[in-house]
Amino acid sequence: MKNLIFTLLVGLIITGCKQEPTDSFVINGKAEGVYNGMRVYLNKVNERGGPIPIDTAIVMNETFSFQGSVAYPQLFYVNINGTPGRLPIIIENGISDLNIDSKILSYSSYTGSESYNVFKAYQKRLEDFQKEYEKAKTNLRQSYMLNDSVRIKIDTDALNKVTKDIEDYQYSYVEENSDNYGVLPLFYTRINSIDLDLDRANEVYASLSEEIKATEEGNRIRTTLDRLKVVMEAEKATAIGAIAPEFSAPNPEGEIVALKDVVSKGKITMIDFWAAWCGPCRREKGSSGALNRQVFSQELRRQLRYHAT
Repeated sequence: MKNLIFTLLVGLIITGCKQEPTDSFVINGKAEGVYNGMRVYLNKVNERGGPIPIDTAIVMNETFSFQGSVAYPQLFYVNINGTPGRLPIIIENGISDLNIDSKILSYSSYTGSESYNVFKAYQKRLEDFQKEYEKAKTNLRQSYMLNDSVRIKIDTDALNKVTKDIEDYQYSYVEENSDNYGVLPLFYTRINSIDLDLDRANEVYASLSEEIKATEEGNRIRTTLDRLKVVMEAEKATAIGAIAPEFSAPNPEGEIVALKDVVSKGKITMIDFWAAWCGPCRREKGSSGALNRQVFSQELRRQLRYHAT
């Protein structure tokens, strides 16, 4: 009976210890085949992708370790002397294990972080999508070589579908894991892509938990989305077919001229922007700053032919 009580007490103590939150992390590293004295670097990156050194460990007897503390799970990169590339890992407080592949760093394994598992699962699915995309492109290329119109239509639809599937996945995965810190670097990369759907990105951001939004990365995402909104609104205002925004500027004589003062309804008005320090531009405009009528006429005819087609 005493042994049973003792066993139960030990079990409760162990269980309590496992549930006790920790405010620091330990990374137990293994580096098989790496010589003593080689350095392993732990870095973060700035907004331009440049490395920010955080810590350095020395390999001894094929082992190394990192210790520290993070306010929340964050993306770091591991580099090691003699091995090209860098390995992304997400560090969170607790104990984790890093097994370095000294030949191909991306083959290394990292366990002990749930946020990293979410991050890694996304990367793996994206790799699978990329293989589907490359296969669809190859099929379409072959169809064009064979001049097979039926296959071209089928393969074009297949390529468009996998392209859309990839785009949808990049947003939906973040929404499905909106309370996991592992989606922060994924989402930040997405909003900096050239094919960003700003409305969709804002919807995804709204789905993030308040804890995620309050992080440094969360605030950076919000700032980036706000900046992109301003840029896109400015682009819409100056897009082809849009009404030119009203502005005023000095003419070559220094007099302030407003756009509304030089635009006549029912007539074509050409606005030519050029730099005062540009010698060829100044010569083209003439010493008085007036447009060279021959150049203007040729350009106008070219524009009218372009729009007529």
